[in-house]
Amino acid sequence: MKEILTRNIGYKIASLALAAVLWLIIINVDDPVKTAMVTNVPVNVLHAEDLDALNKVYDIVEGNTVSVTIKGKRSIVYQITASDLVVTADITNQNAFNKVDIDVSCPKFDYAELEFSTNPGMLTVVMDEKAEQNFKVTVEQSGTPSEGYYVMEASAKPNMVNVTGAESVVNEIAEIRAKVEVSGASQDFTSEQLALSAYNSKGELIESNRLKYNVENVRVDVHIVKTKSVPVQFTITKEPKNGYQITQMEKAPAEIELAGESKTLKKISKVEIPIDASEMTKTDELEFDLNEYIPEGVVVVSQNSTAVVKFTIEASGNKTFDISANKIKRINIPDGMKVSIDSDSQVQIIVSGLSKDLEKLTSVSNLDLYIDLEQAKEGDNLIEIKSGIDTDKYKISFSVSKVLVKLTKNSLTEDDSSEPVEETPSSSQPSTPAQSPATPGEAVDNSKEQNETEQPE
Repeated sequence: MKEILTRNIGYKIASLALAAVLWLIIINVDDPVKTAMVTNVPVNVLHAEDLDALNKVYDIVEGNTVSVTIKGKRSIVYQITASDLVVTADITNQNAFNKVDIDVSCPKFDYAELEFSTNPGMLTVVMDEKAEQNFKVTVEQSGTPSEGYYVMEASAKPNMVNVTGAESVVNEIAEIRAKVEVSGASQDFTSEQLALSAYNSKGELIESNRLKYNVENVRVDVHIVKTKSVPVQFTITKEPKNGYQITQMEKAPAEIELAGESKTLKKISKVEIPIDASEMTKTDELEFDLNEYIPEGVVVVSQNSTAVVKFTIEASGNKTFDISANKIKRINIPDGMKVSIDSDSQVQIIVSGLSKDLEKLTSVSNLDLYIDLEQAKEGDNLIEIKSGIDTDKYKISFSVSKVLVKLTKNSLTEDDSSEPVEETPSSSQPSTPAQSPATPGEAVDNSKEQNETEQPE
C-alpha cells in the first residue's frame, strides 16, 4: 500500500500542482476582477454628538453623498447596491483643511477581497457656532385654482417654527416656506405633512443638511373665493383752473378682476377713481393704486393693480361779443307775419374754448346766431337764441337767453321784415373763461376779467 502511494511521487505532486493552476485559471476566466460604480451613496458622519458639548455644529460643503467605485470579483461587485455599503466619516478626525477621510465597507460581502474608492475622496465641512431662531412659516402656492376662483388665504399650522443650525447658515435665512399644491381648486381644503424649506433674501433655496426644525412638517389650510371682473371708472371731481382745459384723457385698465366673499362681490359694480385736476396746467400722467379704491376684504387679482391716466391739457379762454337783438337772424317766419324786435335790446355773448380755437372766431357772424319763429304766434313771443357753433369746441352763454319778438300781420304799407345785419366785433382776443349761461331775462356781469368786448358797428 505504501509502495503504491510513494510510487512515482514526483509525477503525482506535479499533477496536483498542475490541477491547482488549472483550477485558478478556470476560476479567473469565469469570474474575472471587475470594477463597478455605485452613485449617490449617503455619508454617515460619526461622533457629531461630541460637538454639542462645545456648542459647535458642522455643515457639509462637499461629500454629503459620494460615488463609490468597487474593485473585485465580477460575481461580487455586480451584486453590490448602495444599501450594501457603509460609508462613514469621523468628524473628530477633521484636518487643518476642514476635510475628513471617508471610509467604505461592505458587511454583506466582508469575506470578499474588495477595494473601494470614493468621489469626492474626502468630506469637506465647515465648523461654526450653534445658533437658533424662530421664523414665521410662509405658504408658497404651486399651480393655479380653477378659472373664476382665487386663493384668498393659505395659513400654516403651526405658523411659527424654531430652526437650529450653524450660525452663518441660520443668519442667512430670510424665510421658511411650506409649498402647497392648489391646481384646479374651487373650494376650501387642507394639506397635511408639508415639508419645510429655508430661503435666503434673494429667494434662493438654502441647501443645508444641518438645519434642524422643531417640527418636521406642517399643515396648511387653504381658503378659496370667487372672482369678478368690474369696470374701472375715472371721474373728474375738480376741473383744471381758469385758463386750462382737459382735451384728452387716456386711461388703463378698462376693467380689473377682483376676488372676495360672494356677498361682498355682489355689491361691487365698478371701481370708481376720483381725480382732482384743479392744479393741472400741462399734459400729465397720474398713477393710482387700485387697492385703495376697493372695499376691505376684497383684493385685486389682476397682475397689475395700478391704474394709469394720461391727461392732455391745453390753454383756454373766452371771447365776448355784443349784438343788437334785432340783428339776429330769423328763420321760419310765419307767412303773412311781420317781425318786430326792440332795436335797443342788446345781447352779450360769451364764448369759451381753447385759445387756438377762439382765434378762429373773428366776428359775431362766426357764431351763427338765430331765432326760430316756427312756433311763434301773433303778438308777443319770448324766443330762445340759438347758435350753430360747434359745441364740441366751444361753450356759449348769453346775457339773456331769450328775446322778445312781436309778430303782427303784414300789410302793403308796412314792411319791417328786412334781413338783420350781422355785427362785426371790434377785436378778437381771448379773455378769461366763459361765464355760465344766463336764465331768461338775466343779464351777464361784464367784469374786468373779460379782456375785450365785441361792439356792433
